[in-house]
Amino acid sequence: MQSFSTREIAEAGLMTAIMVILALGASYIPLIGTLISFLFPVPLVILSLHHSLKTGIMALIVSGIILILFTEPLYGIGFSASFGSIGLVFGYMLKNGKGANSTVLWGALAFLCGVVLVAFLSFIIMGINTFELYFKMYEETFPTVIGIYKKLGLPTDQLDAMSKNWQEIMKFIKQALPSMLLVGGVIISAINYWIAHHILKRIKIEIPPISFSNLRLPPITIFCFLLAFILTAIGIKDPKSLIYNIGINLQVIFSVLFLLNGLLVVNFWFSKWGLTKAIKIVIFIFIIFQPIFSQIVTWIGMLDTIFKFRKTEENTL
Repeated sequence: MQSFSTREIAEAGLMTAIMVILALGASYIPLIGTLISFLFPVPLVILSLHHSLKTGIMALIVSGIILILFTEPLYGIGFSASFGSIGLVFGYMLKNGKGANSTVLWGALAFLCGVVLVAFLSFIIMGINTFELYFKMYEETFPTVIGIYKKLGLPTDQLDAMSKNWQEIMKFIKQALPSMLLVGGVIISAINYWIAHHILKRIKIEIPPISFSNLRLPPITIFCFLLAFILTAIGIKDPKSLIYNIGINLQVIFSVLFLLNGLLVVNFWFSKWGLTKAIKIVIFIFIIFQPIFSQIVTWIGMLDTIFKFRKTEENTL
């Protein structure tokens, strides 16, 4: 049986206390709580790097038990399983000399496993389908929104169009939920890593920064994207079929990948032109929220996989 040193036990106790405070803050403080949750994995990364993965696991188990006692059991389990698993994976990967990009991807997988675990437990213990519950909440709020627009004097035909668009959006979200969870997991993992990198840097713990600037998708991703459209076309007569849903989810995943790749190309061009960071951020936000421009940038990302607009050293995962 492994014995723990006094220093290891003391540091594990301190980090456990910090994690409990962060988790309680994330639960009880509105709005800011979401930001606080991204700090939760940092103590686990520190423990795993300073000592071992076992130390981090023990600290996570203890903090999870305390959270279950002071909050709802599902929250304690879910928060520990999702954000805690990110910290453990980060610590393990970094201690074994893995790169930032692969660490982020494995962290995303760990986060998704935590989300699935919570959904499974809520269904087994309480008989609640977590995802259906969220969909129902959004559907119930829409009549209130329509009522507000109706009081503001919006024409009936526009209200009918809004209602139809809302139904189509909800239908699409339900079909593309797996891919949206995957993309969301990667984004959450990347944010966690970025925060961990900056915090650890301040306490003299160096970990490799995320480096997407030279990342380029391989040409095979274009064929995968075309395959997604083919599958969707085959299953379009039956939108509930497995083939159609696989096609839709693949479209979402590769569309996001090509958009990201296109933004990297645009960022490369902007850097060559000498634009400031603030100006680039404003333009990127404009591109993301304007469908026409985001589609153009997505096509640029696709073409970059073949014509290599960025004459830089390629960075792969």
